[in-house]
Amino acid sequence: MNKGAILIQFFVGTLILAQAQVGDQNKNLPKFQDYKVAKIYESKPATPVLRTRDDREYRTRIREGAAKGANFAGHYAVVILGCGTQCSSFLIVDVQNGRVFARAQKEYACEPYYNVDSRLLVTDVCTGAIGTGCTRAFWEWTGMELRFLARTPISCDGADLPKGFRLPNAARQ
Repeated sequence: MNKGAILIQFFVGTLILAQAQVGDQNKNLPKFQDYKVAKIYESKPATPVLRTRDDREYRTRIREGAAKGANFAGHYAVVILGCGTQCSSFLIVDVQNGRVFARAQKEYACEPYYNVDSRLLVTDVCTGAIGTGCTRAFWEWTGMELRFLARTPISCDGADLPKGFRLPNAARQ
């Protein structure tokens, strides 16, 4: 066997090994079902308590978002504020008591992924030129803040949803 063929076999073997390791790494990433909540609040949502200047600045979005009821972690509402193209700012409201967690977000991202029956929240962030440098971050809601769990590189086309994520009914149509 010549040196060129050996080099090609080496690089192909290395590539296959690297892809297998990425696949194994993705198997260990947090899943929505790993962070289940015991109960989902279905009563009338409390009126949000607007304590800060930021809360009052976004009062309409906060009130409208919270009025729809729980959509995250049993009794919270993730309220999307937006911050421009390919960017999403959000906050979290406890729909049982109206408390607003305006500083819950740890980084600006595309719109986050979350389920009503899970404490897991997932954000995709692209830090390079459009469509480059994309990562997916996994966060656990503690009831007071988002706690970082893991991060992994992803394709920037948005085609691969996190394991266990369910599209809301309105988005399925």
